[in-house]
Amino acid sequence: MAKEQGLSLTPRSSPACAGGSSAVCATKYQTYVELKKTLPAVGAPVESVKGDGTVVRQNVLRQTVVVRRSEDNVEVEATRDDLVVRRADA
Repeated sequence: MAKEQGLSLTPRSSPACAGGSSAVCATKYQTYVELKKTLPAVGAPVESVKGDGTVVRQNVLRQTVVVRRSEDNVEVEATRDDLVVRRADA
């Protein structure tokens, strides 16, 4: 679960579920997974009001992605509302 969320695998460095029950941790993980599904995947080509490009990182909790613009290779952060995921046939 920690790896999926980009957290440290060392328990003392990752307090996300410290002292919590495994049921609580599982619930937090399921919420994270559901939120992640709403964002375009890393590597996905996207169209954005901030420029078209490719997703290079996701910030699941903030519900944003970092897009490397095709036109100038600059990385910009975009919300889900800023994006339109390109169709595979586009």
